[in-house]
Amino acid sequence: MINKLTIITGLLDHMVLQRTTAKNAVVTISGRSPFAGRLSATIRMAKGNGKSMGKGKLLNAGRIPSGQFRISLGTIGVGGPYDITFTLEGPGALSATALVSDVLVGDVWILGGQSNMQGCGLLTKDFVPHPAIRAFYTDDRWAPAKDPLHNLWQAVDPVHESINGGPWDRGNPLFGAGPGPAFGQEMFRLAGIPQGLIACAHGGTTMDQWSSKLNGSEGRSLYGAMLRRVRKNGGSVAGLLWYQGESDADPVNAPLYAGKMKAFIQALRRDLKSPRLPVAMVQLGRFTGCQDTHQAEWNSIQHQQLILTVQIPKLTVVPSVDLTLDDPIHISGRDQNLLGERLAKSMHALQKGLKSALSPKISRVEIRPHPHLEGKGSVVLTLENTGGDLGSDGTRPIGFSVRSTEGRELLHDILLNGRTVSLLTDTPAALLYDATVQYGFGANPVCNLRDGFARPLPVFGPIRLGRQRQLGEYLRHWKLEHHDTEFTALGMKHPPRGGRSLGNFQSTGTFSDIRERIVSLPRGTFVFRGTFVVERPQRLAALLGYDGPVAAWLGEKLVYQDSTGRTPAWYDQGRSRAFDVQPGRHTITVALGADQGRAWGIYLRLELLGKRLEGNLPPKWKSPGA
Repeated sequence: MINKLTIITGLLDHMVLQRTTAKNAVVTISGRSPFAGRLSATIRMAKGNGKSMGKGKLLNAGRIPSGQFRISLGTIGVGGPYDITFTLEGPGALSATALVSDVLVGDVWILGGQSNMQGCGLLTKDFVPHPAIRAFYTDDRWAPAKDPLHNLWQAVDPVHESINGGPWDRGNPLFGAGPGPAFGQEMFRLAGIPQGLIACAHGGTTMDQWSSKLNGSEGRSLYGAMLRRVRKNGGSVAGLLWYQGESDADPVNAPLYAGKMKAFIQALRRDLKSPRLPVAMVQLGRFTGCQDTHQAEWNSIQHQQLILTVQIPKLTVVPSVDLTLDDPIHISGRDQNLLGERLAKSMHALQKGLKSALSPKISRVEIRPHPHLEGKGSVVLTLENTGGDLGSDGTRPIGFSVRSTEGRELLHDILLNGRTVSLLTDTPAALLYDATVQYGFGANPVCNLRDGFARPLPVFGPIRLGRQRQLGEYLRHWKLEHHDTEFTALGMKHPPRGGRSLGNFQSTGTFSDIRERIVSLPRGTFVFRGTFVVERPQRLAALLGYDGPVAAWLGEKLVYQDSTGRTPAWYDQGRSRAFDVQPGRHTITVALGADQGRAWGIYLRLELLGKRLEGNLPPKWKSPGA
């Protein structure tokens, strides 16, 4: 009869064991014993490592039962490699042994997410594996870390085959590069201790497929397989590397991404009993094949990933928008190595509590006059956590966008000054409050900004420059009059009366354009009268655009005046004082000076002020005579 002692979890050949303190790892194993007895373990330096432990160090011993057992054997120092010999002494002359060889002690990391973490880049010939950086491949085997790490065609956990719809094909052997091996080597350079990588990613997967709520017993879910693999290696890791989100960039799933990511990290920290487990998340890169209808969702997930750094402690985001691709969506093998280095530097800073672990963020947004063009505006952003001045690799800065509500690009130049970015537009400053600012617009942008830590600036936005306003439609139906009196001679106490009626006027767009009438009557003042109805008491303001001297009255009350108005007109360039209205019909009157034929017309819409209550609808315009 052969008495076999089997070690199942906690120690595996060629593994990297996660340290529990700066200098040691606690050794806790589970296994199967052929009989009850006293178990002891002796640790020795493995042959060929240049060090000697003599006869070896005896770890703590203890009694174990027959069959399944779990026991803590003491500590092992960071470093290695070590050989550990287990001896079980039973009743009489019964004995059994087991050997776990070539064990390192250092930091171990989970690699999770979808294809860009799995590795789909072209394999590079110049990458040389390092003996102190190892990977736990998906076939439950430890070996030196080299791409492809995710050998899913050999995976132990059935979830990989079920998601694939059948057995995996190895695919093109020239591809399979991911960020893992380069991360491990850079972390080894920074920390000086062995590094282990637990490969858990699977291409094309959504956050729903990573949910902790799925039945994950025996590796039948991605989350369950990840936990099984960690527990097989002792149950403790140093942190999580995550690259996922491409498969959630659609109108249904994108709005839910941040919530699902929070739930995922909360569950993982709970199940690993590590409430502040560090997480380094790669922000989505470029996708040249993204549908036009899904580009907003792509940007939404990128922005949510950045915001998560504020909402989740010990989480950092690593940009990838500037990296090259080997196909429409997968980062090139060459730049996967660069991404791995970025992940390592960010994770190391996160471990050390350094400012370079924090993503740059906008601390202030201001709308200012254009520094060179009279009447135009600029957007000035001040950033924090930049580590110094912003730069753009010696070329002109590229990557920002300022867009109107209609989607028109307003930006024409970008200026950098220390930690501030000035976005110069061809638009009056008053109109920029409805615009949005963004860095990395679309799914395939060109971005070249770097911060003082030499990090690429992460994608963000769209961010609305002004508060969200409750705006009504533009008034298009008017009763129109002409007065011979010049605007400067009008009395402002009451709206003008007694002018010559020009009948009803209906605009075909947002601008009430009466240029034909003004050309024929280039002097005097044109008066527009419109009516609107409200169903509940409301507080309103009138927003006007005009290209001549103008005044506006609500009923008999003057609410706005600008005697210096001149061409050109733009919407919302003037905002009246607030006024309260009761339920019913109300008249608004606007006087526009012809300005010797240079004026053409007006814009007018109403803004609902204060908190919008249920049933408190925007005003409804009424056609003349209605």
